[in-house]
Amino acid sequence: MKYIFLFCSLLPLLAFQMDSMNEIAQAIKNGDANGLGKYMTDPVELTILGEESTYTKAQAVQKLQTFFNQNRPMGFSQMHEGTSKGQGSKYCLGNLETNGKTYRIYYLVVMEGTEYRLQELRIE
Repeated sequence: MKYIFLFCSLLPLLAFQMDSMNEIAQAIKNGDANGLGKYMTDPVELTILGEESTYTKAQAVQKLQTFFNQNRPMGFSQMHEGTSKGQGSKYCLGNLETNGKTYRIYYLVVMEGTEYRLQELRIE
């Protein structure tokens, strides 16, 4: 009975964590820079087509908005998702289909409080 109670009490937390991962993927698919900004750490590591830097959340959202305006997303497919050992972090690899090209996406999220935060995003 004690284990059932423990499981039931942790279930909403696990669902919330998965929701943030799904919402990040959905924001990429929709080209929603502000939606991504909602989950970013501050600062955040951002690489867009070889231009790599650490940005404030506001700067990163602006850079992503420019990219999405020039490359209209048509779809995003996750190819691989994993967990970094001992780091409390997860990563995802996927492909972003745009109106002109396909880009490889990599992002790393870290646990902050009760949700995952986007610490690094690469668009290549």
